[in-house]
Amino acid sequence: MSVRLHVDLNGVGMGELTPSVTKAVQQSLEARGFIVDPGAPLVFSMVAAQRSTGESVGVYESSSPFGFHSPLFGPRGNPTETVDIQEMVCRMAVSNASGKVLWHQDRGSRMRSWGSVNQGGSASQQLREEMVNGFKGFLASSGSATEAVPRYIFADLETILAGESTLGFRTEGAPPRVNLPEGQVKKEPGIAPGS
Repeated sequence: MSVRLHVDLNGVGMGELTPSVTKAVQQSLEARGFIVDPGAPLVFSMVAAQRSTGESVGVYESSSPFGFHSPLFGPRGNPTETVDIQEMVCRMAVSNASGKVLWHQDRGSRMRSWGSVNQGGSASQQLREEMVNGFKGFLASSGSATEAVPRYIFADLETILAGESTLGFRTEGAPPRVNLPEGQVKKEPGIAPGS
């Protein structure tokens, strides 16, 4: 139930938002019953990055039936601009003391590859601004994003089986003695077939 926080937004050039995002994440985790402790063995991290999706889209100019021109996405002659579709992703993860990721989830915002864009200016710039605004909206609600963090994370099966139990009955006495009526013999416990 204890985690230490690591928030890194430098990969998307939003390092100045780190203190406010860290505060929102901490408040959200604490509201769910987690303890934020700088000495905890588990780390809850939010790391942001921007990357290409490997897709691109052509921007075409088209006449509108209303008498004005606007660039539209669609197969209408040669594209006036080709845009490399980018995405901004924030990976939320829980890692153990050795750095092994035990749980993760990616959330973020990407450039849209459909619809119209304004005629003035660059289409790629407009799409980037939309993506950045969407990502900032996600960061503003980053506290609610932590609702996806699981309450329980189990260790690997090999680790669990290799462990040794520390449970005991040191403070309890011997089990109570059962007095059976005379002539009755207590049967040995057995295992029913098929169990």
